[in-house]
Amino acid sequence: MQRRILLKGCCNLSLVGLLLQLTTQTAATAEGGGDRLLWKEARLAGRVTLREQQITIGELLEKVGAECGVALEADDRIAPISGYHVTAVFRECPARELLSALASLYRMPPDRWYWERTSRRGKRTYILRCTLPPEAELVAREEFGQQFRLDQRRRRAAYYAASPEVRARMARTDPMLAAVTPRSPGFFSFIAPLTDVELRSIANGQQIDIPAERWTPEQRAFIREEFRIANLLGRPGVTQPEELTQVRLRYNGEGTVVLDLGPVGAHGVLGGIWLQKANRENDLRRWVGDGDTTDAPDLTLPAPDERGSTRPEDLVIRGETADAVLFRLARLGRLNLLFDSPPRVLGHRNTPNYGLAGPLPQVLAAMGKQDLIWKRRGKVLLFRRPDWAAARTERVLPWAVVRDLRASAAANGGYLRPQDWLRLAAFDRAQLDSLSEEFPDAGKLAYYQLLLRLYGAMSRREQTACQRPQGAGWQDWTNETRRRLEVLYPPADARRAVLLVQWDTEKKPPQARFYMGSGLTAPAIRVITFEARREPDAASTHPRRPRPER
Repeated sequence: MQRRILLKGCCNLSLVGLLLQLTTQTAATAEGGGDRLLWKEARLAGRVTLREQQITIGELLEKVGAECGVALEADDRIAPISGYHVTAVFRECPARELLSALASLYRMPPDRWYWERTSRRGKRTYILRCTLPPEAELVAREEFGQQFRLDQRRRRAAYYAASPEVRARMARTDPMLAAVTPRSPGFFSFIAPLTDVELRSIANGQQIDIPAERWTPEQRAFIREEFRIANLLGRPGVTQPEELTQVRLRYNGEGTVVLDLGPVGAHGVLGGIWLQKANRENDLRRWVGDGDTTDAPDLTLPAPDERGSTRPEDLVIRGETADAVLFRLARLGRLNLLFDSPPRVLGHRNTPNYGLAGPLPQVLAAMGKQDLIWKRRGKVLLFRRPDWAAARTERVLPWAVVRDLRASAAANGGYLRPQDWLRLAAFDRAQLDSLSEEFPDAGKLAYYQLLLRLYGAMSRREQTACQRPQGAGWQDWTNETRRRLEVLYPPADARRAVLLVQWDTEKKPPQARFYMGSGLTAPAIRVITFEARREPDAASTHPRRPRPER
């Protein structure tokens, strides 16, 4: 839904152009920006060893910076990049090469990731910056899909209009045309008369119904044949071709325009696997920049030093997440590796048709045909999903927030404090869900966000009133709080509203007592028990499983 809203309200071409212009301006004004800064810093020649299956960029930079004695940060002003999770495996790798690879992992025009040096409180600091939010990549990707579908229709129209001899020549150079079947012209006939504007509108969420009175005899015969193929002709209880009043063209949300034939179901008519393939090729072409290559190292898996300790099952993939597979690949090949791991990746398990044994170029080629794209920067292999932009629009929190919450819990016997709850109340539901595996309280307070936001904005006197056994009411509020309540309730109800917020931090575990409404009674008060923070390696959403070197 977020993507559809984004695209409906703008002209894609204009926005992409504007974003590209902003990127160029930002890059031009970045004083001394670029990877070359990393090679001027002698301390970044220090070698780093890391084995992290899941770690945020912010935490990664803190670890590398502490190892080398250099201040490293990620700039969260445009997007919360410090909270992006990566899988990072490095063996005695110069820190500057790791940092250069990290910028390259996310650098994809029009978004330019780069390093910038600044001075803070007299201390030299290196900052990783992005130039656009991931939503900009969604806009560019959607516009590419729009142009591809228009071109796809043009190519098919030219093919169907050509003589058999010309068709044969066209099919020899175009795999999409070579895959045309006898049924294909029938499906195509419903999109052939549409204007480019109409085709674009379908991808922006509009459905186009084609009534039966507008069908040609050939289309009627085609629909009847589709019913026959589906074994639906004459079946009792099934609407028959003669009873259909319309067919519908709509967008499936995954890049494909489909023709819905009622009981027969929907069939893709534009986009489909051809757009998926084109998107992958376009993504890889844009992602591989200066200093990158798609040439694979001439190595064999497992590496000689790993063969003695490798079990046969280590070379087989069985329903694992991509980060787990790549973590093992790095060990088996003794490789330096980075993989962008958005939350969606960690919930996706599959069994690809390749293993982790044999020549590394063959293994990487097989991975490139699945749900990963890869490139190499120096001695570092970089991996990401082709649908990176869609996955990265899911909300994440800056690393500093997680770091502060961990510190607060560590200083309080594992429990968050009331001020932490008030801070968390400012985040949206998706962000709270992402935190709830490590901080179970985050999932609970999602149901009390409105109350906590109101309470957090109050003066100290108002908060004290809320802590009374009877709670606080209209007479206790400032005019500002009253205005907020009148936005939430009709005026008469706002004057009867009662808010109760009580914290019992002496108990272990601590408790909170909440009420918001009118007619306060003891049974209506909700009692919430705090839960202790869970270690990240016990969390199912962001598992971090560092393993000892063999």
